Amino acid sequence: MPSNFSTTPPPGGPPLPSYNRTETAISFPTSQILLVTLTRPAHLNAIGHPQHHELAAIYNYLDAHPTLRLAILTGEVTSEYAPSFCAGMDLAALRSFIEAREKRKAAGESEDREGSEIVGLPEAGFGGMSKRVGKKPIIAAVDGVCFGGGFEMVLNADLVVASERSRFRLPETGLGLVPFTGLSRIVELAGLQRGTEVVLAGREVGAKEGYAWGFINRIARNGADVVDEAVNLAEQVIKNSRPFAGEIARKSIKNVGIKTGEEIARDNFEAGAVMLDGEELRNGLVGFLSKSKKSKSKL
Repeated sequence: MPSNFSTTPPPGGPPLPSYNRTETAISFPTSQILLVTLTRPAHLNAIGHPQHHELAAIYNYLDAHPTLRLAILTGEVTSEYAPSFCAGMDLAALRSFIEAREKRKAAGESEDREGSEIVGLPEAGFGGMSKRVGKKPIIAAVDGVCFGGGFEMVLNADLVVASERSRFRLPETGLGLVPFTGLSRIVELAGLQRGTEVVLAGREVGAKEGYAWGFINRIARNGADVVDEAVNLAEQVIKNSRPFAGEIARKSIKNVGIKTGEEIARDNFEAGAVMLDGEELRNGLVGFLSKSKKSKSKL
């Protein structure tokens, strides 16, 4: 975690949820940005079962906080271990979960879980993020290994910054699983044949290729720069999108492919009626017209 960022939450929000501080670190690059860092570099920042639920709670905190506009997710990198954003599921934790599940079944206990809960994940999916909808954006700041569930989180991130040395892979079928949420997304992005190669043949994708496929927004030359680049991108979002308008636009973006274009347009028109009566639009118009007047006076 960058040492120059504050660890004190901005005032006026709900209390921070509890989380294991040996696995996750929280800091605030600015009063509007939440930085979440996976801090298990010795395990390539793999995520175990309790941590999935803790991360989901942290993102719920983000959505509920009146000041925070968005989050950045990254992985701690040290010189002792291979650089890694997230290597996916903690396999030891997965094995323990499977053994506990088998014991429950042997004892005659019924499984009343549905969806992602069947495999012990929160409703928002792997890392509280691979299925997340939420209200506010998350930027993935990737340096190094990004495998399995780590890649699935990236595929559902709103924006992605990656270092040149970052590597992306979905190895689940080799373990006897499937990529639960990442499968459809990689096929949509890369096409049927390339997506099939990633899922079934374990094809590894580099950062430049990921940029060409469309799941990476920016490439940082050095791993040490990915968080700073993500903060810069976050500040651009904050500068160019007012909170409510940004929330509605993001919701519509998430609905592309789920709803028809006509349905999304109708939702936007309905939200537009609310915006016309709001302070956000009034303030935006005042600011824009003021800048326009100043620029004309210099002509």
